[in-house]
Amino acid sequence: MATAGRHLSHAYLTIAGIALGLVLAVLAAVVGIGSHPDIAGRAGRWAATVARHFRPSIDPDKGAETSSRLACLARTELTGRTFLASSALASANLLFDLLSLDLMFLAFRYQPGFGPLAVAYGAANIASAIPITPVGWASSR
Repeated sequence: MATAGRHLSHAYLTIAGIALGLVLAVLAAVVGIGSHPDIAGRAGRWAATVARHFRPSIDPDKGAETSSRLACLARTELTGRTFLASSALASANLLFDLLSLDLMFLAFRYQPGFGPLAVAYGAANIASAIPITPVGWASSR
């Protein structure tokens, strides 16, 4: 393996541990809410009520109904082989992306180490999910 034998600093291990803890906490919250449509309905109503302060056209009842329906759909998809297969494929996709990035750096004879590479890759993925402009600006043109 291209990254074998390199030292990982405590800072990168700490960041990775914190990130893993946050991912597991979000996953536990999603699974907890997703497995109970009543809780999802209440959470959807609350989120729609908060969002209504920013956009008055949002209906809390419709938000509750949609959240309950999505929780029922999620309940069927978060159980059994479907969940395990999709989790394994998503993990493999991320690991192969990270491995190809590491191999690209090795091709240019630069070895940043696995820790900095993983942190930079994760930060870039998070940053790519953040929109640059608010939706209102993009749709007003």
